[in-house]
Amino acid sequence: MATKDEQVLQRAELKLTEGNFKGAYRDFKSLTKKLPEEPRVFFGMAEAALALPEVSAQEILLSYKKAVELDPENPLYLTGYGNYCLETGMLDRAEELYRKAAEVDPDNATQYFTDLATGLYINGMKFVGRIPALTREDVLRRSIRIFLEALGLSWDRAKEIMEGE
Repeated sequence: MATKDEQVLQRAELKLTEGNFKGAYRDFKSLTKKLPEEPRVFFGMAEAALALPEVSAQEILLSYKKAVELDPENPLYLTGYGNYCLETGMLDRAEELYRKAAEVDPDNATQYFTDLATGLYINGMKFVGRIPALTREDVLRRSIRIFLEALGLSWDRAKEIMEGE
């Protein structure tokens, strides 16, 4: 039988899936003291907080970070945190997290690399001019390099294919 805290956790996860972000966040937050070693608590809190403008970016970041620290082999936590990093301009950290997800879940590595390349392109372009020394060409080069990696192609082989050789 599930403990009372486990029941609250399950209820919070259900609220999250139902779109009750405030209720889910409140439940997850209450569990951080009771279940401080449970990564689901911190990941769920971060996910719920994304929909709540009153929750600071710092708190969201720390919640994702804690979930990954507690369960560093969970690709869902790694990519969730990585996606948040992409959206907030922490492009290098995002790449580290997505690469780690690909490492721990090699069967889905192509998907992680594709998501990373797309995310870097979409989000990276938003930060051109806002992140010092980040240029449009840097974003394109990085995205293309990762797309090629997802496809298992070298630059030279991709060039041959594109030229029809």
